[in-house]
Amino acid sequence: MIWWAYAGLSGAIVSSFVFVAWIVGVPANALVQLAVATASVMLTGAMLASLAAIMFRRPRSGRRAITHR
Repeated sequence: MIWWAYAGLSGAIVSSFVFVAWIVGVPANALVQLAVATASVMLTGAMLASLAAIMFRRPRSGRRAITHR
């Protein structure tokens, strides 16, 4: 569910960047490049955050680790 929210947020950010650039008068080719670059940065950030969350979370098993006394 959180990824749906992130997808909506990143889509809003990409579309707002493209819209502002379009209003300013940036050529169409540069608009496409801006959209691709912004979406790539957002996707890379999401992948890194996902990998970090997987690496640093605790194991889900209910059993405790066996300790030797």
